Amino acid sequence: MKHLDRRAFLGATACSSLTFAAKAQGQTLKFVVPIPAGTTADIVARAIKDPLEKALRLTIVVEDKPGAGGSIAAKYVANGDASTFLFATSSAMFAGVMSVKNVADDFILSNFAPVSLLGRYAFVLVVNDQVPSRTLKEFIEYAKKHQLAFGRGAPFAYPLTAEFNKLVGITALDLPAGTGGERSTIQDLLSNRIQYYIATTFLAEPHIRSGKLKALAIATGNRSVILPEVPTMAEAGLPEFVPLESCSALFGSKNLPASEAARIAGALKEVIARDDLKELFKKMDFWPATSTPEELTSYTAKQLAAWRAVQKKTGIEPQ
Repeated sequence: MKHLDRRAFLGATACSSLTFAAKAQGQTLKFVVPIPAGTTADIVARAIKDPLEKALRLTIVVEDKPGAGGSIAAKYVANGDASTFLFATSSAMFAGVMSVKNVADDFILSNFAPVSLLGRYAFVLVVNDQVPSRTLKEFIEYAKKHQLAFGRGAPFAYPLTAEFNKLVGITALDLPAGTGGERSTIQDLLSNRIQYYIATTFLAEPHIRSGKLKALAIATGNRSVILPEVPTMAEAGLPEFVPLESCSALFGSKNLPASEAARIAGALKEVIARDDLKELFKKMDFWPATSTPEELTSYTAKQLAAWRAVQKKTGIEPQ
């Protein structure tokens, strides 16, 4: 995973002093997505765009700015005015803080205005069809006897994989993703450049159904909606594995007025509850969940602590 250096990451603290007038009809907001087009977060952002525009009576532009583990998008929003928002993922927010040296845990809450949680994703441990294992136990035994490689297309996947490897005693090669992020990593998996990966269920599911990939365990807590037959890590025999949460949340730049953050959060709550979006999200294995700005502030602090604990346990070194 390509990291933003410390100076560039900390440079995101310089926000413009432009003010916000979101209540004026015709105002344009920009939602910046930190991962490539066609990924789950991008699809979710575009799905809520139209109904949220109607609810707020303004225009929303969705723009993808992938790269550097989400730090490019985060820096762009932090340096933007209060009409610019980060459609954040756990990769962009928590993995970004983990991956850069000497970045304080309060960096996110000091430089962004929490608006609302949006929902959570599911991840699954998959192997390619050339790996003979069909269960998690068989795979652990196989991996201990063979030199394998894993991928880290989504920055969120790396700490999960590092935790898994350390817990079961696997030593494997760590191969970075190509420019296509998680989609590139899945292609590496299909071509046997890597042998295992913890992927979003939405992107992995078609390849699992085709038989090109084998699903061994859900790595994010509850069973998947679209892969209900796949056990969780605990059910597969690894109860010691503590899954991190993978989420999306909306953050504004730090000069977003609290009243506007609350107004947008209220509109999101109504939009996310729509039956048509619930049905779409179900097919994507995306678990919608909204919050107030205050609740997202508390959630962010708790998630940072959880990520730091995994970092300490696995020895992940920031760059």
